[in-house]
Amino acid sequence: EAGDYLYHPDNTMRYGFEFDKQFLMQQQFPSLNAVFTNNVEQQAYSELHDASGVGYFALYRTIDLSVFGSPHTLRLLLHFNSEDILSELQYFQARNILLAIGLIFITLSIAVFISRRVVQPLVLITQAVEQFESNKEILGLPLDANNEVGVLARSFNNLLLQIKQAIAEQQAAHLQAQETSDRLTSIVNSAADAIVSIDELGNILSFNLAATRMFGYQESRMIGQNIMCLMPEPYASEHSSYMLKYLKTGSSSVMGTGRELVGLKSNGEIFAMHLAVSSIETKSGLIFTGVIRDITLNKEAEKALIAAKESAENTALHKTEFLASMSHEIRTPMNGVPAAAK
Repeated sequence: EAGDYLYHPDNTMRYGFEFDKQFLMQQQFPSLNAVFTNNVEQQAYSELHDASGVGYFALYRTIDLSVFGSPHTLRLLLHFNSEDILSELQYFQARNILLAIGLIFITLSIAVFISRRVVQPLVLITQAVEQFESNKEILGLPLDANNEVGVLARSFNNLLLQIKQAIAEQQAAHLQAQETSDRLTSIVNSAADAIVSIDELGNILSFNLAATRMFGYQESRMIGQNIMCLMPEPYASEHSSYMLKYLKTGSSSVMGTGRELVGLKSNGEIFAMHLAVSSIETKSGLIFTGVIRDITLNKEAEKALIAAKESAENTALHKTEFLASMSHEIRTPMNGVPAAAK
């Protein structure tokens, strides 16, 4: 609850409290102080800045561990610097284009001044380039030649080395982005509550494992389906109008607060649930994320409690009536005792 890290990409910041050190989430991300103070359960950020001023796309939420028998609350922050990765990919793409243009320019320049004595070395260079395209290995260039062909071969060698490095960096960036995406997916799938995200049309974009267990649908089947298939009537028919109203007015009874509704499982069973919805703005439009909790057991316990209360009240009433009746019966025969004594 205090914000100490249990997990952090930097291993030195994990479990700092066990070594009398403080590595707090709200210290690394000062904007979270208000969220901690106001006990906000969930907050999405299109740009959350850390203490050094770096911005991240982030989602903060608390996870109640009481369902697991723990009195503690887990604070979870997912952040992903997509702009940096996108800019790196764009940089590498532009760099490759420039390198390709340079390669074409060099080839055309050579073609203008070509002569018969360099045909064979040029064949070697061509074969080396083809080999590089197939297996990314640079072999067979006449680098030791002391003429123009040697200069050209060494230029090609440097150019291919730069291209190879650029490709390796691009692949590493792509791998890092994929690992980050997989990590976020794993974290979301480990959540106890169902988490479903949709676009402005209500089409499902993500469906975590808890949602699969709750509704009985596999994620592969639900991606692209409309969220209305998880609602019984009349809620399903009314959902589109609710979405249009929110897009026009920005007003919703569910957004940011949550409320109790009913859901529809794949087997047709209708169950009570608590739904909290948040939205984030993206370049392709709004994305809505719903956190869903099955409260069927809560409702059954509530009904049982009410029934027990009513039963206790009825028992108390019957007891009062019985005591009153017995008191009357006892007093009636005793009324004749004084008369007999006289």
